Amino acid sequence: MVTIKDIAAECKVSIATVSNIINGRHKASPETEKRVLEAIERLGYRRNNIASSLRSRKSHTIGIIIEDISLFTVPPIVESIMSFLEEYKYDTVVYNLRFYSRWPDTWQDQTAKLHPVISQAVSDMQARMVDGIIYVAMYQREADIFADDPYIPVVMAYAEEKNPFVPSVVVDAEASAYEATSYLIKNGHKKIGVIGSEPEKQYTSARLNGVKKALREIGEELPERYVYCKGYEKSNGYDAAALLIKEDITALFCMTDRLAGGVYQYLQEQKISVGRDISVIGYGGRELAAYLVPGLSTMALPLAEIGRTAASLLLQYMEAEMPRPDHPVTKLPCYLVSRGSVASLND
Repeated sequence: MVTIKDIAAECKVSIATVSNIINGRHKASPETEKRVLEAIERLGYRRNNIASSLRSRKSHTIGIIIEDISLFTVPPIVESIMSFLEEYKYDTVVYNLRFYSRWPDTWQDQTAKLHPVISQAVSDMQARMVDGIIYVAMYQREADIFADDPYIPVVMAYAEEKNPFVPSVVVDAEASAYEATSYLIKNGHKKIGVIGSEPEKQYTSARLNGVKKALREIGEELPERYVYCKGYEKSNGYDAAALLIKEDITALFCMTDRLAGGVYQYLQEQKISVGRDISVIGYGGRELAAYLVPGLSTMALPLAEIGRTAASLLLQYMEAEMPRPDHPVTKLPCYLVSRGSVASLND
């Protein structure tokens, strides 16, 4: 079956360009439009008329597909989406895929199982005649959820979708790590240890880049021995603290608040005072950060902002107030919550 991707490859144009021409959005040159239409005829492309007809009807209902409601990041995003849409008199239908609940530690390796579940959710939303879909990811990553043009307005929240037809709203991980490191630097810290998840993770490399950028601005580099990236569990933070405390660091940047919890445990066992002997800053803004003693300074995720932005973008695309650009990504920064875990060395 010939797809839009095939037409785009044949004509050496973007998928978005082909979609615009097919849907009568005259944004290409006459020469490009002629070439695409000839390729459509020559290759025998046939548009999905059933899916297309769904877009012509209005139910004033938005579908929210979430990967797993049990993850702490998801409820604030979903709540803000629903709250925003209520203001515009839209109903919502929520579909919980339960990825983490079904496959706790292996869901990322369950591709053969995930896609049928996702397809079923999309089909269910289409059967309910929703006007658009917001897909809410469990955590930030590069996602490959939607194939070809979904023929219905879709926005991805909290992950970066590869499909150019699906706008994404994500956290600016590099900028947020940069701000966390800059905060430590302003308090006199230059020897900063970093604790994170596996280095191949997209968000880990982005946050490392942010740390390095802030240090380079003051003429410092991040030595490899200052970096421990093995995982995001509390135990990883505990193990990392045991190693990094032997270095000549004055502060630790933990890429999750859960990691910081492990750091606190180790330091307390060693009678090392957080906020006095060593400074610690986290990332995530989880509730536990306020309960640690002293309270953990952290970069709080803009979860509510992600939800509102995703909902706003979806309505704009639905109302054709703005065209769907080729792979648009909106990045939102975290915000600093300052508590007692960071000491100033400037006095």
